[in-house]
Amino acid sequence: MSCELCNLEHLTLWYFEEDDFIVCDCKTCHVPVYIWREHSFPSELEVKMMKQHAKEHFPDYRLDMKRRKVPNHFHFHCRKNKG
Repeated sequence: MSCELCNLEHLTLWYFEEDDFIVCDCKTCHVPVYIWREHSFPSELEVKMMKQHAKEHFPDYRLDMKRRKVPNHFHFHCRKNKG
């Protein structure tokens, strides 16, 4: 089974490449997306760390935790706040 997020290519702008996660523009939504490197789900502490990173680097964005296209690989989008 092939996972689009496991086989991530540099098709969009990459903001950060950390040991545990990557932050790049989503090729569908065109907003920053945090992607856990492993095809698994991080611990609560690791999710908290990713959310803190997002709040520091994208302060005018809200975190969208809904996984739509790839529900079985942890990731979340940063969507621009309206107004």
